[in-house]
Amino acid sequence: MGLANILLCMVLVFLCFLNQARCETRNYHIAAVGIKWDYAPSGYNQLNGKPLDEDSEAKIFTKRGKDRIGRVYNKVVYRECTDSSCDAMKKHPHI
Repeated sequence: MGLANILLCMVLVFLCFLNQARCETRNYHIAAVGIKWDYAPSGYNQLNGKPLDEDSEAKIFTKRGKDRIGRVYNKVVYRECTDSSCDAMKKHPHI
């Protein structure tokens, strides 16, 4: 073997030892939380700028009625708890 090959092998062996996995136990506490989710929170059609109540095309989907759910649905999201009791949730930027 030439010197370049020996150096390459030494570097590869060094990198293998450097990248050994470090085991660590991590505990995450999560809960499924029911929320009301507004799929059109601005109240405006984002394509044409009209208020949803005045936009005849959007109103078909966003107005609640006997055969329509409307724009607010029940939804379940997963939230991280501060501890295993799940009495308190960690802050979330969107909820």
